[in-house]
Order: sequence, then C-alpha cells, then structure tokens
Amino acid sequence: MKIRQNLLGIKIIVCAIGLVIVNILLLSYSLNYFILFNCCLISIFFIIYLSVVNPKKLLLVSISSLVVSMDRIFPVFDFMFFQKILILYSCLLCIFRYGWKRVTKISILLLVVLLAISLTLIPKTGNYSNIDLITSFTSILLGILVFFIKWNKDESLGVLRLLSKLPLISLGIGLIFTFIGIHPIINPISNRLQGATISTHFVMASTIALVASLTLYYIDSTKTNRYMVLLNYILSLATLSRGGIIFSTIILLPYIFINIVNGLKSNMKFLKRVYILILLIPILIYFGLNIFERSFSNGELNTSNRVQAWEILLKLSEDSRLIGLGIGYIKTIEDPEIADRGFNAAHNEYIRLLVESGWVGIILIFCSLFSYMSKIPNDNIANKKSLIILFYIGFMIYSFTDNTISAVQFWVPFNLYLGIVYNKGNKVEV
Repeated sequence: MKIRQNLLGIKIIVCAIGLVIVNILLLSYSLNYFILFNCCLISIFFIIYLSVVNPKKLLLVSISSLVVSMDRIFPVFDFMFFQKILILYSCLLCIFRYGWKRVTKISILLLVVLLAISLTLIPKTGNYSNIDLITSFTSILLGILVFFIKWNKDESLGVLRLLSKLPLISLGIGLIFTFIGIHPIINPISNRLQGATISTHFVMASTIALVASLTLYYIDSTKTNRYMVLLNYILSLATLSRGGIIFSTIILLPYIFINIVNGLKSNMKFLKRVYILILLIPILIYFGLNIFERSFSNGELNTSNRVQAWEILLKLSEDSRLIGLGIGYIKTIEDPEIADRGFNAAHNEYIRLLVESGWVGIILIFCSLFSYMSKIPNDNIANKKSLIILFYIGFMIYSFTDNTISAVQFWVPFNLYLGIVYNKGNKVEV
C-alpha cells in the first residue's frame, strides 16, 4: 500500500515538474501559446469536475465562452469546433440527468428529416462534404437542445442574470487581452466595440443581455435591473452593428413606453427620467453619427457588400430551389466574387436557408421553430406577452442582415433565454 502511495506521489511530482518545464519553454517561445496551454489545462480539469458535480453549470460556462472568440486570437486552432462539442456534451449530460421539458419534440424530428434529405438527396460537390453538413447542422440542433433543458424557478432567475452580463464578461476578458496585447477591446480600424470577440458577435451577446435585463426588470423593477437595461443598450450601440441595434431598439419599445407613462404619474419621476435622457442624448448623438457614417458611402446606402453577395448566392442556387445545395454549403464556396467581398456566410438567414436547404428546408425549419416558440408568448415567467412578440419581430428583422440561426454565438443564448422564460407552471410572482 505504501509502495503504491509512494509511486503515486512520484508520478504527481514528475507531472508537476513536466508542466513547469513545458510552461517555461512556451513562455520563452510565445506568451500567447503559454496562455493558451494553461487555459486548456485548467479547462480540462474544470470540465471533468463540473461534469460530475453540476452539468448545468458546465453548460452555462460553455455558453458563456461563446463571448470569447479564441479562434480569432489563435487562428491555428478551430476553437469553435471544441466549443460546439462542449455545449453538445453539456446538453446531453443535463438531459440524461435532469430530463427535458414536456413540450412537443416534433421540432427535433423535423430537423432530423432535414438532415436525412441533405445526407441522401443532395450531391456533395467541390469542397462540400458530409463533415461540413454535420458541423453546420449541429449548430442548429444545439439551440433546440438547449431550449429543452429543465430549470427550476431559482435557476431561471440565475441564468437570466448571467445572460444579462454576457457583454460584461466579454469586456472583462477583452480588457485582459488588450492589456497583454493579443486582442484589442475596440477594433482599431472600424472603432467598433468588440470585447473579447468581434463586433458582430459582441452585439449578439448585447441583444440577448438586453432582453434578459428587460425580463428581470419586469419581474423586479429595481434600479440595478433598470441600469442593466440601459447599459446593455449602450453597449449594443457601441458596436455600430446596424442589425443588432435595430433588434435592440425594437425590444426596448415597451420599456420606453412604461417609463414614459410612469414618469407622467409623478413630477419627481418625470424629472429623473428627463435628467437621464439629458445624460443619454450626447451618447445617442455620438453613436448615431457613427452609424450614419457607416451606413452611407458617397450618398448611397452601404450594406457592407451584402446585397451583391446575396445576388451571387441566389444565382448559384437557382437550379436547386426545392431542396437546396446542402446545409453548410455556403462556407465552402470559393467563388472569387464571394471571397473578394469577405463573405463565408450569407449574413441573411432567409437567403441562407433558401440556398442551402431550399423551400423544403425552409418549411421544415419554420415548422420546427413554430412548434415550440408559439407556446412562449402566453406562458412566460415575466408574464409579458408583448416582450416576447417584439423579441420575435426583432429576431425576424435581425435575421435579414445576420446569421441568427447558423451562428451559435446568437442561436444558443437565444434559445437558452426562450427555454428559461418558458417555465410552464413555474411563473415568478411579481
């Protein structure tokens, strides 16, 4: 027994010495790889620990990691692949341990039908393969799985608070990255706020954080929740991302209306709101001018080459309108006209779905989403039907300018939020 203990002690000492040597070598070679190695090492132990102790916390940590674009900082590795695998692993652990919501499962069945069509009926040409199909399909599936996870009342409020702080998490990590010189918190070329990711993904986190803050405010209208609403909206403005800002503005409308009505009921409240508005006006003007400058070039609307890329994508798929070219096909296109415009994604979910899955895919995905999203407006923990309806309207408009379903940075937190607010029979008393 003592011999075994001694051997174990020796192994631990050898491993510790080995880790110290590896760290010294990495530090002498590159600070970035030193940080990367230690982050991966800590992550492995953390994943193993939470897998046993609390899979739900592992899921939340893995979703929170989406606000950090490690693959942009270390382009040698495909970190997004590992993030997707970790979220999938966490979802399955949670479902097996805690069960899943008693709502229709037809949403997953319809997605499986779509996958079967893409696997069997669509020819794989050029660089497109089944691997591209599976990875892209997994991104869609992850959001649906996240929705089905069960949460109790206390957990729901905790997750809403976490979602409301996603941009702050990205900003905190982004400040560290900026300090050590591996990734600036503000894009030096476009002057857009990006945190520890890119502006497009940062605004996605900000929009989800905004609706989570609004939900918390409707449940408990404290000053903290009110300030978080304003902060998340300002953060979305700072990205200068037009689609995300439109989305944020739409879901903010009920909040603005409520505050105007409440302000008119009391002179003191009215004066406070006027004071806050006066403070916000310079910020709104500053970001408004920057957004206007980004939106117009030489007197013409600047769509960042979106319209031109959409025309090319539609032309490429004009002979495959029924079942499309295959899920994930767009990211494998090497057409120089697309590449020159910097498009490896459609930045329009309607066009992407039409090009990749055809009219059949559009119908299947629409029915899949409708099967569970339609239940939430009438049964949500904040008891605010208008908030959810405006959230859907904003989502549909946002989908016209960005990758709201194919990008897990938005799609997974989006469905996590819906899964949280839809807690049938478990409303939070206001």
